[in-house]
This record gives sequence, structure tokens and C-alpha cells, in this order.
Amino acid sequence: MNEYEEKRFLIPSPYSDHLLDFTTLNNSSQQIAIFLQELQPNEGYSDLLYQRTFNWSTIFSKLPLTFPNTVFYVVVFRLQLALSPINSEVFFELPSQDKQSHFKANNSVVSFGDSNTDTGNVYKLTNYSWPPVPPYFRGRLLNGPTWVERLGVSKLIDYAHMGSTIDDKVVQGWGVINLQPVPGVRQQIEIHLNDTRRSTINVHQTIYIIWAGLNDYYFNQTISPSTIATSLLNVIKDLVTMGAMHILVFNQPPLQSYPFIHIMDQNLNFTAFTIQLNDNLSAGVTKFRHSNPKISLNVFDLYSLISKIIANGSTYLFKNTVDPCWNITINGTVLHQCVDPTSCWAR
Repeated sequence: MNEYEEKRFLIPSPYSDHLLDFTTLNNSSQQIAIFLQELQPNEGYSDLLYQRTFNWSTIFSKLPLTFPNTVFYVVVFRLQLALSPINSEVFFELPSQDKQSHFKANNSVVSFGDSNTDTGNVYKLTNYSWPPVPPYFRGRLLNGPTWVERLGVSKLIDYAHMGSTIDDKVVQGWGVINLQPVPGVRQQIEIHLNDTRRSTINVHQTIYIIWAGLNDYYFNQTISPSTIATSLLNVIKDLVTMGAMHILVFNQPPLQSYPFIHIMDQNLNFTAFTIQLNDNLSAGVTKFRHSNPKISLNVFDLYSLISKIIANGSTYLFKNTVDPCWNITINGTVLHQCVDPTSCWAR
């Protein structure tokens, strides 16, 4: 952290990336936060009452006499698991599990992208008319919550719009074909900045996630994979300029395996497109990391994950990894619907 950040942020836990923003606290809360840095368990704490478990008297003795009458809620945890051959494995997994719990409770996720991540933004944009519900779930282009909603984080802010491209100034995206234009990822970031004052964003506890690129090629099949990869890298630069410290970008899944690509009879074109785009993105991210070592930037290898699922469908309880579950006309008529959507991996 720089000198300004050291004055603004406090590390209130064993994890250096879990920071408390002083600017969000009043004077009394700032004082108690500082003194709580000295909170320690007393000897034999695991067998004591909670009131006697920690050195509260030491903490309270440091408060000035003029400290206002204030009620605070301090949440602390203690471990009562004794080491033994039976539970030692569980014991040593606790730090990892604890850190995951801290992430879910204290971190924010801001997501940008298309229908894979849209939690209902186009549904609201079309006055709850698209996509049709049912068969889709509450405005998601799925039969249930999106993957990002299943992360279980305490604060999720989603700007993804189904049909979005990376930059609508390069390729315009459509939520409903030729009827509802939607913001590209770069425009979604602009909306995010307009929605949130920069000073209120704790970038140390916020992960920015990007999953987009398919619609660029879907709406303009003359565009090159390198152009799309460059657009994705520009999105990353936009986020870093905004102050982002933690960024996760998805590469493209094996698009040639999507049911609607089969219908288009474009398997070979999409196969070549996907491989080139992922290679260009990987090379660009590697170069960006080298130039920006303080930024946590990672690529989620969705291509390998989905390829593995398709190749081993029965292992993942999928009975059909080829055909679409249903086809829907532009007016929302369901032409075909499979009996069990959970047994098909794609829409």
C-alpha cells in the first residue's frame, strides 16, 4: 500500500487482503477499531466463558474517558477442536475453509459480461418481457440462478446483459435480436463508475469478473480473434485505470460445442475462432502481468473445464451434451422443451 492507503486502511484480520476502510467509520468506531488490534485470547481460552476468553479489560482501559456511550457488536470465533489422529486432517483444512468464509462475508464481486452472467438486467430493460418466464428462470437465460449468484458472496453487483459484446462501439450487441440494444462490457464499466463513487469502492476487497467475447463474433463474423482479444485487454486496462486490484477474466469455452452453433453449421469456423482468441488473450494477459506486477490478474480456463465436461458427460450426470434443451421464437413461443433441463449442459 502507498502512504495514503496505509492511513486509510486497517488490516483487521490475519489476512493482509482483508482491509477496513477508515473513511467509512465515525471517530468512535475508528478508535475502537485501532484498539481491537490488540485483542488477544487469555490463557486457557478454549475452556473459558466468552466474557473471559479475551483481554477485554486491556482494550477498554485504552479508551479515553471522554469516549461516548456506544454499543458495538464484536464477532470473534474460537476453536474447540482438539488435535487427534481422527480429526487432524479436518483441523489443518480449517485455515483454507476460514479464508473462504472470510471471502464470502467480506468481499464484493462486480461482474461484467453477457447472458452467461446476466442476473436479470435485460429482463428489466425489456419491462420483464424477455426472456420468457417460463421456461427461463426469473429473467436469466437459464433454468436457474447464474454461476455468479452461486458464489455465495455477501455483495454481488452484476452489470452483465445478455447479448452484450465487449465494446458496442466496435460491435453492437442486442438483448433481443434487432430490437433491444444493450451496453457492451466497456460501457457496463462506465455505468458502474456512474453508479458508484470511486471513493466508496474498496478495491482491495473487490474482484472484477469479465466473461464476454462470443457475441462479438456472433454479430460480426468478419471480426478477427486478435481484435476481440485486444478489446478484452482494453477492458482490463479500463478496470486498472479505475483502481481495480483483483481481476478475473474468462477465456472462451469450446463454442463449437454449443447446440446453437451446431444449428448454424459453423463448427469449424467457431473452433478456429475460439483457439485463436484464447491464445491471443493468454499472450496479452501474460504481457500485462509483467508490466503490472501489483495487479492480481488471472484467466479462468473455461475452455478446458467445459471440454472435460462434454467429454465425460455421464460423469457429471449430463445425458445430452449435443442437442438444445428448447428452441424459442422471437415472440417467445417454446417450440421444444426437454423433459429434464438439468440433464443438458447447454441451452
